Formats: sequence, structure tokens, C-alpha cells
Amino acid sequence: MKIDLEAVDQEVAPVALGMIHSFATVMAIIILITVITPGFIVAAIFVSALYCLIGAFYIRASRDLKRLESIQKSPLYQHFGETLVGVATIRAYGDERRFVRENLHKIDCYNRPYFYFWACNRWLGFRVDLAGALVSTFAGAFVVMSAGRIDAGLAGLSLTYAITFTDNVLWVVRLYSASEQNMNS
Repeated sequence: MKIDLEAVDQEVAPVALGMIHSFATVMAIIILITVITPGFIVAAIFVSALYCLIGAFYIRASRDLKRLESIQKSPLYQHFGETLVGVATIRAYGDERRFVRENLHKIDCYNRPYFYFWACNRWLGFRVDLAGALVSTFAGAFVVMSAGRIDAGLAGLSLTYAITFTDNVLWVVRLYSASEQNMNS
């Protein structure tokens, strides 16, 4: 119960604020690039749909992995608590090895979803980087097609923000997922 209240008290607000900040940054970048090169709006719709698909898949997977991690926590704590209560009996019968082995097995079971959760994060990072390359490519293509009609400084600004777009979208998805997990905590 204490862990659940800690998640609500200390994690929900900062994660939600970070998500809102990253989302506002993403929207500002899309507006900035679209104002500089109006044709980018078509590519932005396509890439946004791709990001939504990637994000939805990640959120479903991370939610289930977080649930599995929580499920594996209870047997570990229960076994550890029972071992502490019965330590005199365990020593009297010389059965320490079996309890250590069981404890290590439960720790492995607890850590397995955590490992998969971080592998899922790496999966997300790779897919978002690929989709971010599309944003940079489309922004660069529209800047090249607008050569002579837009200022070189505005073209550089558009390309610079197109590169930072990927990191902000990655944080929107991760923080949204963390916020959802904290709400389910």
C-alpha cells in the first residue's frame, strides 16, 4: 500500500507535467515547420499516424509488462518475509540452501519482466528514431523544394527543430506510458 501511495504522491504530477511539456513542444515544432514549409502538413499527418501506431503498440506492451512485474513482486516479498520469520527453524533443519535457491529463483522471476520492459523501451527508441528520420527527411525535402522562396535562416531553423522532434515524441510516449502505469498503480 505504501508503494502505491508513493507513486501517486511523488510520481504522477511530475510525469504528467513532463508529458504535457513534451507534447506542447511537439505541437510547437509541427506548427513551426508547417509555417516555414506549408507542404509539410501532409507529411506530418502521415508521420503522426505512424507515431500513434508505434505508441499504441508500446503502451499496450509496457502496461502488460508492468503488470507482470507487479504480480511477481508479491511472491518474492512473501517468501522473504516467511524466511525471516522462520529463520531459526530453517537453520535448525539445515535447509538454508533450498531457501536461498528459492529466493534467487523468485528474484529471477521478478526481474524477468523488468528486463523485457527495458527491451521494450529499446524497441520504442529504435522505431521512434526511424520515424524521426522521416520527419527530418520530409522537412529537408520541403526546404529544398522551397529553395529561393524561403530565407536560409528559416530553413536552418526548420531543419534544426525537425531533428529535435524525435526526442520530444519519444518522451511524450514514454511519459504517457509511465503516467498510465502510475494511475494503475
